Formats: sequence, structure tokens, C-alpha cells
Amino acid sequence: MQLTILVTSDMHGYIQPTNYAEKGADLPFGTAKVATKMQELTAQADGPVIKIENGDFIQGSPLSYYAAKQKQDPAEITKVINHMGYDVGLLGNHEFNYGLPYLEKAIKSYQHPILAANVLGKDGQPYFGEPYVILEKEGVKIAILGVVTQYIPHWEQPATVKDLTFKSLVATAKEYVPKLRELADVVIVSYHGGFEKDLSTGEATEMLTGENE
Repeated sequence: MQLTILVTSDMHGYIQPTNYAEKGADLPFGTAKVATKMQELTAQADGPVIKIENGDFIQGSPLSYYAAKQKQDPAEITKVINHMGYDVGLLGNHEFNYGLPYLEKAIKSYQHPILAANVLGKDGQPYFGEPYVILEKEGVKIAILGVVTQYIPHWEQPATVKDLTFKSLVATAKEYVPKLRELADVVIVSYHGGFEKDLSTGEATEMLTGENE
């Protein structure tokens, strides 16, 4: 059996392939183009397909700004995601830009689970719900753990994150992955963030600020 994993990230509220600054634009980005490519890859797949939306969707474009500031309704754009058949989604760092009430409305508007295992509330538990999901496809149990960069408090207004703790994603993965290996045949750690070191040599590729792990 072959398991196909399709992951999208950083679409930043761009639906059509336009920068909203020129007429008739057909730029090489946009959720509509992503949806077409995902349909093609799903049709070509030999075996089960996992679809993960890896964060940074509700902020970034003039359209997403309009949805947040004028409509105050993230469903104006998240309804597009709901047509794409994702199994699970993550929070990105930019999901916090419009504040927690708007983010919580966005999470409720999705038709799939949203994961952020390393964002904890006052009780020390994942604030936004379940830290992971376990799916079964064609008899295979697949666990997906979702984590986001723990550097978010350095970017956001203190009031937005005052009751939240952003735990190291490495420490979080070390806590959950052994348990998930006992529960599932395949474990996926889906991470919204970057790498601070070369994965082959271990050499630092940037200042080790903690933004990326």
C-alpha cells in the first residue's frame, strides 16, 4: 500500500490567483489553483490520501482583511477550505493576528479538526481542542499531531496571548509521539514553522532565536 500525504501551507487568504492590484491576473498561487492540483494528485494516488491544511490561511490578503475587518466573519473565506476535503488543519502563527475571538470563530467554521498540541491554556491542556487525531483509511491507523512555532508571543500583542502558554514543539513531540506509535500504524507530526539547522549536518542556518526548531 502507498499512503499519499498532501499538505498545504501559507495560502494567506488568497483564493483567486490575483494580487488585487491588476485586472486579469493569473499569478502562480491561490487556493483555487491548489484545489485543482490536489484533485489531480488525489485522482492519481494509489491508496489512501491524507490532506492537511498546515496553517496561515485566515490572514494575509486584502480579501482576508476584508473578511476580518468589514464582515467580521472568517467563514467568508474558510468556506472555500471546507470544499477541499481536508482531514485536519493546523494553526499557523498568523492565525492569531486578528485576536482570539476571531480565531475561535474561524476554528468553529471549519468542518475538520484544528490541532495545536503545544498551545496550552491555564489548565496546562491544549487550549484549542484535541492535540492529535487518529484516522483509519483502508485499515491503516494514521495519527496526526499538530504543532506550531512557540515564538508567537514575540510577535503578538500581549493581550492576545496573555492566558496561553506556547510550549516547545520538540518537547511536545517527545511527549506525544511515543504514545501515538502505540496507537497507530503511521505517525505524522505536522509542524507550522521552519528549521533552524541543516537537517543533514546539524549546522545552524540562522540565528538560534527559538522561532524555528
